[in-house]
Amino acid sequence: MRVHTFSKVVGYKLVSQTSSCSVNSFVLSTVAAEFKNSRATLAFVKNPLNATITELKFSPFEIDIGSFEIQLLDLKNKEIWRSKFERLCVELEILEKKKRDLGSQHKWSALNDLEKENMIIFKTWNSIPDSYDQLKKLTFAVLSLFGSTYMCEQSLSSMSIIKSKLRSRLID
Repeated sequence: MRVHTFSKVVGYKLVSQTSSCSVNSFVLSTVAAEFKNSRATLAFVKNPLNATITELKFSPFEIDIGSFEIQLLDLKNKEIWRSKFERLCVELEILEKKKRDLGSQHKWSALNDLEKENMIIFKTWNSIPDSYDQLKKLTFAVLSLFGSTYMCEQSLSSMSIIKSKLRSRLID
């Protein structure tokens, strides 16, 4: 009788865990699909010159699509801004080569001394006039997605360390 009850309980727990895993895997696959669909939006940040309006995802960022389209066409047609983004692509390519070379030479501290990719991108976009406000709005929203997630995770991690079982008790 006890074995029968035990197997029922274990079987129930396994079924509930399996359904939980399938839900988690569904959520994960949904997030992965969203990133795959947002590839053009993520690439826009580094090279807006190759962007096409129909591939970009605007919904979470409250972008005025009409203004965005006009600003993007203007940006693509002005040599000064085109050359700025062409230089950005070259700088990012050089940075990646440096990272690869330093990594293959096991110079890990030198890797930390390199300028960060997101800072190079921020500098480039900050040098663009505010008349391209919709383009900048999308760019800074995309760039802040990962940083804000990272900061959130760091805060939660710090809180879990502070609020451990041992530290939750009052001690003389």
